[in-house]
Amino acid sequence: MIHWQRRKKIQAALEAENNNPNKKVVLSEKIIAGLQAYVKRYYVEAPQNKATPPAYAMVSGGKKSKAYLSSSPELDERVNKEKNQTFTRHLMERLAERELTVKGLYKLAGLNRSIKQKIETSSDLEPYQPDKDTVIKMGIAMRMKFDEMGKMLAAAGFALSNNDKKDIVIKYCIDNNKFDRYEVDRYVYEVTGKSLYRGGY
Repeated sequence: MIHWQRRKKIQAALEAENNNPNKKVVLSEKIIAGLQAYVKRYYVEAPQNKATPPAYAMVSGGKKSKAYLSSSPELDERVNKEKNQTFTRHLMERLAERELTVKGLYKLAGLNRSIKQKIETSSDLEPYQPDKDTVIKMGIAMRMKFDEMGKMLAAAGFALSNNDKKDIVIKYCIDNNKFDRYEVDRYVYEVTGKSLYRGGY
């Protein structure tokens, strides 16, 4: 259960986001230097010429899924459906803990309306399949700690990686309790040259 003080902060953040949709963030040289040092410390180049398992090959706890060992399209499709339904249930549980609705999350996380509709209409026949960036946005919006973010990403078949500078920036934001989406976006852009939310600066 989420502590009432954290729940209150999330609700306050929701109100602030809705009242300031055109917020601009300017980073000081000191902050930029600290961010770059953090990324340099943790970034690891991805191994060359090494096959990468599909996202669903990893589940919470770091164990390999048996589905990765199979080349059956039917089995892969079933595993994907089970994984997606697990994510939807996981998401709903996290929202309930924070007393947030899907509508509140969609506004706070800066998601588009189609994602809101997909979450609301998710079913066994047509499960909602989020991409990694969407899950990260949701986690930031819900002010998730590192372990919470890891579990939600794992429920969708993803994980934060030291081979991805954007992922390291997200770790930096979590470590430093930075959950304002405009601020997070500016940090991501500063390191990667790409925006997580806006599409560019």
